Amino acid sequence: MNTEILDHFKGLDFDLKKQLSRITSPLILGSFVLDSASTKFGVELLDEDEICEAIEQLGIASKPISIRNAFSKAGDKIIKKRICDRVFYKLSTRGKIGLQNKINLDYPQIYYLEKGKPYSNRQKLDLLLKQLVGDILICDPYFGEKSILSCSQLLNSKTIKFLTCPILKNVVNLKNLCNDFKKEKPSFDIRIFINPLELHDRYIISDGKTIIIGHGIKDIGTRESFLFVLENNYYKDFSTGLKYIFIQRWNISSSFI
Repeated sequence: MNTEILDHFKGLDFDLKKQLSRITSPLILGSFVLDSASTKFGVELLDEDEICEAIEQLGIASKPISIRNAFSKAGDKIIKKRICDRVFYKLSTRGKIGLQNKINLDYPQIYYLEKGKPYSNRQKLDLLLKQLVGDILICDPYFGEKSILSCSQLLNSKTIKFLTCPILKNVVNLKNLCNDFKKEKPSFDIRIFINPLELHDRYIISDGKTIIIGHGIKDIGTRESFLFVLENNYYKDFSTGLKYIFIQRWNISSSFI
């Protein structure tokens, strides 16, 4: 199997892995693998060995014969195809609906940020930022030195757009820091939205996930707060709408550097 797909299953959130580890049905686990491979990578067909290999990346033991027997009894939930003496499986629409009914994949991951623990809380945020890929859109009405530190954790980003409100303190110093960061990350840009009353929500949108931040990035951990992580595949309308609003505001904002 494609190593990128295996790495995806290996790198899934631990809370999701815990949820999956409680499932004893080979049909549900195999359906989860088929659904993920199709949704994330466009790979529609997998054989029983590939499915088991992916399940094992979740830390769950699996045998090809268990997958074969479960899928043979699945009826119209699993589509079976024989290609060059190999049997491949595909999840049908009924199978996808059945999977969603059995396992709640659309739940948000929630991280509690305890007051007075800025270092520990920033580590939680940094870990999430390192997982984000593609074009990154950040909205936070407050910007400071630690905001740039958080941007530096976006190791897999293609571009970074940071939208904030007028900066009133340490303007020269922050401009210098932003320019220094931009030298190493040319795709970084920051713009100022003129209306502070309108820009009050804090969030980060990536190609795969959206993070809702209860408190500002630069001061994270100084107050009790939460991080809500949403998979864009399961909250498509929400993430698309939020991205649309961000781009509208970005296009009428002025450059900071």
